[in-house]
Parts: sequence; C-alpha cells; structure tokens
Amino acid sequence: MSAEENKEKEQEMATGNAPKESGAKPEGEGKTPTLPAPTLSTLVHMLFVQGMIAAGKAISPVSNKYETDLNLAKYHVEMLELLQEKTKGNRTDEENEAMDEMLHQLRLAYVDASRPR
Repeated sequence: MSAEENKEKEQEMATGNAPKESGAKPEGEGKTPTLPAPTLSTLVHMLFVQGMIAAGKAISPVSNKYETDLNLAKYHVEMLELLQEKTKGNRTDEENEAMDEMLHQLRLAYVDASRPR
C-alpha cells in the first residue's frame, strides 16, 4: 500500500467513513435498543422504579430477587421530592398527577419496608 493510500485510509478511519470489513455486523445489529424520549415523566418513573426496588417491592435486575435497602429507598424518595420542588410551576397537569402518585406510592413502600417484621 502506498503512502497516499495509507493517508486516505487514516482519514477515512478518523472521520468514521471507513469501509466496512467483511466480518462487520449489519447496520443496527448489536446496538442499544431504541430508547424512550427523555422526558420528565421518564425521569420520574426511573427514580420511582429504583426506589421500589430499594424498598423491596420489585425484583432487583442485578440479583434477580427482592432486596431491601432502606437508605437507598429513602434517597429515591428525597430525590423525587427535590425534583418535585425544583420543577414546581413548570409541569403539565399530567406530569403533576404522575409525580404525585409515584411519590405517594414510593413513600408508602418506604414506610412499609421500614416496619419491623
């Protein structure tokens, strides 16, 4: 391969325009699945689910069993409370309702998990 061909190949690699190798995966294969749009509701739901897992109300995807971590559950309650306070006046009615309901359910889960067994 000549010096000029090497230079062209390096430029193609640097710009991401390198030709596909014969063993390369087809477009889209092995990529992350399509993610939902980043919305306030999505963020609230993520924190809610993580809190429910920490409160022992949902199966941990890591251990595949119910586990309780009260400190982590309380942290997620506090994160949702902070998010609720900081976004006050900037949420739609639907976002208000979803946030209020998820925060209520997570608080109940935390209180239930805190009770001695």
